[in-house]
Amino acid sequence: MLLKTKWCDPNRFKQWRGVQVALTLVFTLSGVGLGPRPGSAATCPASLDAAIAPVINAPQWGRSQWGIAVAPLGAGPIYEYDAQTFHVPASSLKLFTTAAALLELGPDYQILTPIHRYGTAPTLTQLHISGRGDPSLTTADLRAFAQRLHSEGVRTIELLSVDDAPPHTHRPPTWEQADLNFYYGAAVNRLILNRNAFRVRFVPQELGRPVQVLSEDLTA
Repeated sequence: MLLKTKWCDPNRFKQWRGVQVALTLVFTLSGVGLGPRPGSAATCPASLDAAIAPVINAPQWGRSQWGIAVAPLGAGPIYEYDAQTFHVPASSLKLFTTAAALLELGPDYQILTPIHRYGTAPTLTQLHISGRGDPSLTTADLRAFAQRLHSEGVRTIELLSVDDAPPHTHRPPTWEQADLNFYYGAAVNRLILNRNAFRVRFVPQELGRPVQVLSEDLTA
């Protein structure tokens, strides 16, 4: 049994189509294994300078900094522009990883979250959820699945188990310590629920009484 949730919004993808097309050229030229896609431009190495120069020299990028290095896998660079200068890409680097995923997987790709059940209604001996890294999984999805089990006659689950161990370190070592205090600094694992964020609200009380802690979703 698989729980399916979409990993991106196709409508939002359409809004970034211009960025995606530009990055398609970058990935195609750099030979990162994505391969050509229908409608993508093809440029030979000798024409790289002529193809890239109009982009980086456009008036709207007059105050921008560019650092470009294009190299096939296992070979030396075939094009460089200020490649040895250190730059701070910050969150703009996400555009490249997102574009790579869109090109390779497509905007309608769905990450599957397998749910294995053992036993028959009304009692299941075990229900095992195997996380695959879906960033859009929410408690609403789990409630819908629970309602489905109930409609099939399941009333008792003796053992509920989850597989959420990450394949690598929880957080990159280069993250700023200050960022770890915010919701977007939550640790990465295979079973991401509600973006791995859990919001609480602290309400002050009368002097001498403990603070009241309120949660938006106790099931998280």
